[in-house]
Amino acid sequence: MTYRFLGYANANNYAEHEQAFLKSMNSFRQVSDPKVLHVEPARVSVEKVPRAMTLAEYYQQHPSTIPLEQVAIINGIQTDTKLEAGQKIKRVVGGVQPGN
Repeated sequence: MTYRFLGYANANNYAEHEQAFLKSMNSFRQVSDPKVLHVEPARVSVEKVPRAMTLAEYYQQHPSTIPLEQVAIINGIQTDTKLEAGQKIKRVVGGVQPGN
């Protein structure tokens, strides 16, 4: 991967900030820690509910990598809300964090 870093400042006072920009930009190093390299992003998956059930029941059969209460929040419903068959629901999958 290639990254480009830019330091922005008013042309009249760029010199005043230049050393801070360079110090920050030069502080980046290549990552070699396997724990960090194997981090995976969490992703939102939109799925259809197979049959009528509550969000809590759906979560039990189709777990997310976040707590049930957070799944309820991202769907704008309560954990005991009745879901209809075919209704679309969001859940979070993946998301391996460092050290896990």
